[in-house]
Amino acid sequence: MPVDRDASVLSHSELVALVHQLRQQVIQQEQEIAQLKEQQKSTAAATEQPMDEGIPPGSREDLLAQLDKMYPEG
Repeated sequence: MPVDRDASVLSHSELVALVHQLRQQVIQQEQEIAQLKEQQKSTAAATEQPMDEGIPPGSREDLLAQLDKMYPEG
């Protein structure tokens, strides 16, 4: 359904269809936002470095420490 049509000339069924379509778009966008927020949280948690270790971010020690957290021995 073209978006540029005047809403006052739409029939009842066309308005219902338009509302349904817009609701579906909102639901999809909310789901995408939730997924992006979850990805952001998991990325932040994976890269979070405790401050008291004193290891410079991106250093060899930092990367090894991250690997140890992700793949603990044993």
